[in-house]
Amino acid sequence: RCDQRVASMIEAGGGRLLRGSSAFEDVVKTICTINTSWSNTQSMVRRLTKLSTVGTFPSPSEILTVGADGLRREAHVGYRADTIMTVAKLAHEETLGDVDIYRLAGLRGLGPYATAHISVLRGDYSVIPVDSEVRSYCFKHFGMRQPDTDTVHEHFSAWGSYRFLGYKLGRMASSINWIGE
Repeated sequence: RCDQRVASMIEAGGGRLLRGSSAFEDVVKTICTINTSWSNTQSMVRRLTKLSTVGTFPSPSEILTVGADGLRREAHVGYRADTIMTVAKLAHEETLGDVDIYRLAGLRGLGPYATAHISVLRGDYSVIPVDSEVRSYCFKHFGMRQPDTDTVHEHFSAWGSYRFLGYKLGRMASSINWIGE
């Protein structure tokens, strides 16, 4: 009811979102998005997957076996290795199934964008992970001069606890060819 384009897209079968098979995978992949290009994020994730003995995303114990230096050398994650190791230790010691975002937010490298991104991946759509891509889109499509987190959230306030879906699905619906993207 907030956006007819989104309603039409969903009725036609669009609007699916992807996430990893575990909270651990979502958190590590989010870490790989910080301060880098999308192509570099993809390269890091591909290299991380090669660390797995079964060809899937590596388990926390596989990450711990490789170690921080191994992550830097083999997966080319740079400074992110220390944060990934901390998350692997947390996941190995206890479940990250119900991610305590506030606990993760205290980790080096996991600021407001990353914690909002992890929240979205785990099913909380009340926040929009505002990064340069979101800012650029909001400037171009909504004329926001300096779209900070508060301004973006206010723009999508009609969506309530589904703000992210308002942003993401609206963006998908405005694409010329949204099917399969």
